Amino acid sequence: MFASFTPIGWSAATLPVDAESTSTLSDRLHATQSTDAPRDHIDDGVFAAPDANVVAAGYSVSFVAHACMEPMNATAILRDDGTAEV
Repeated sequence: MFASFTPIGWSAATLPVDAESTSTLSDRLHATQSTDAPRDHIDDGVFAAPDANVVAAGYSVSFVAHACMEPMNATAILRDDGTAEV
């Protein structure tokens, strides 16, 4: 018995895929998740210490549809005759 294949149909994206649109969507998402409610920590010892310094930072990177998810790499062999194969 042979497997049957279903053809896949692709269509154009209906939303823009660029840095501005993904940044806007991210801002809207974080705005809905913001809260002024107090947060309870399981272990407040570090935060309650009088000499404790809390360092906080936020990082963001724009979505790039064509960016690689892994580092670019290649394998090459260098031969004694001066040639290389990549």
